[in-house]
Amino acid sequence: SLFLSAKVVVKESYNSEQKKHYEAIMSVASVVSSIRSKAIKAAKSWPHTAPTLSKIIDNKPALTLAPEHELPMGSWSSEQIREATTESVMLTWAPGKARHGLPIITKGEGVFLFDDKGNKFLDWTSQAICSNAGYTLPKEVIEGTMKQMQDLPFVYGGLGITEVRARLSNLITQILPGDLEES
Repeated sequence: SLFLSAKVVVKESYNSEQKKHYEAIMSVASVVSSIRSKAIKAAKSWPHTAPTLSKIIDNKPALTLAPEHELPMGSWSSEQIREATTESVMLTWAPGKARHGLPIITKGEGVFLFDDKGNKFLDWTSQAICSNAGYTLPKEVIEGTMKQMQDLPFVYGGLGITEVRARLSNLITQILPGDLEES
């Protein structure tokens, strides 16, 4: 084919180092092509069917919520919280069954968390990267957080950059020792 003859002509004009790179690339391309062919063949013989809706729900009637959802935060009993957890909560960073034995955290203070029974826990996790500043925050931090929540509560870092993130990163590189600037 024209493509193959063009490859041969180009390959012949390469020096020895370029030929090694060319052969490595062609080897990888061959493996990728083989994997692609096998994947397509396997997909065609996949024994499972796509899921289908098995129950159609009439969504025309007005949605009614249980009255306890109108209650202010902090007014549910521990039993209500446990029941809702058992029925509805899905954990993202722990096995699902672990939710049944977790303490019901009611407040945070400094680096400590408190449960509904008054037990005090040192938060070794910093809430898995979300509350590294602790739980007792200065008024300025709370006000700044509230403003940010009104303007733009969240942007995934792989999607875009925000002024607040750029400014904080720049401030950190100015304050901390060493060369933190990315090259």
